[in-house]
This record gives sequence, C-alpha cells and structure tokens, in this order.
Amino acid sequence: MESEFPLDNECLENLSSIVAATKAKLVITSNRRRIKEERKRLLEKLKEYELDKVVIGDTPILEDGSRIDEVKAFLRQLNCKYNFIILDDDFGHADDLRPYLVQTTMETGLTKEIVEIAIARLNKKIEKEETVKKEDYER
Repeated sequence: MESEFPLDNECLENLSSIVAATKAKLVITSNRRRIKEERKRLLEKLKEYELDKVVIGDTPILEDGSRIDEVKAFLRQLNCKYNFIILDDDFGHADDLRPYLVQTTMETGLTKEIVEIAIARLNKKIEKEETVKKEDYER
C-alpha cells in the first residue's frame, strides 16, 4: 500500500545535502512515526540516501499534546546543548521555538533555498545564550 503522501526524492537529496554540510543528526517528528508500517517505509526511504545512519530517535507520541509539545518533550529528554533546527511545514505557533524553525511547505517541500538557510543556521557559531537548556522546555 502506497502512502497518501509519498516521500519526494529531490527533498531527500536536499536533506542529504544539509546532513553532509553540517554533520546534523535527525529526529523523526513526522506523523508517519505513529503508524508502524509508515515509519518502516520512512526509514527504508531514508536508507536509500544513507540518512537512516543519522537518525537519533523519534519525538515521543503524546496523545494529548501537539507536535510542538512532542518536540519540547524530546528536547527535555535530550537536555539539548547543541544547535538545532526544526524543518516543518505545519508547526503551529510556538514562539519560544520560532527561532529554530525553518519553515517548509507541503507544496514545495525542502527546496534548495531552504537548504541554504538550514545549513547557515546549523553552521552558525552557538553563543552561550543560544544553547538550549532543559529548563527552557519544562512545562
């Protein structure tokens, strides 16, 4: 059974470019992680681009929470001290995470222009006040 939202090869190539240029790790936040078969398809597609090797986990599934809450929960677990970005086409209103959001769209996906922005943000020198601390994301 084919997914309703197939994974675009050009977008995956662009994601590979970000990883190659920044040594970034990936965390799966997609709703695909909620369905075992969809998550498996996602990982198989990532493997075609050797991106499965840089996946460090999934955000937790919070039945009463939004994607924003799930990302914050993951950041608390990780006690994130690294520069990060959030690539998303539907992230909602999270003012405290807005500086980390690199907005994509469902129509265009991860474009070359967005890749340039993502790489620039990830390669930016992290200043002490930009380091994300666990207490920044406590509920």
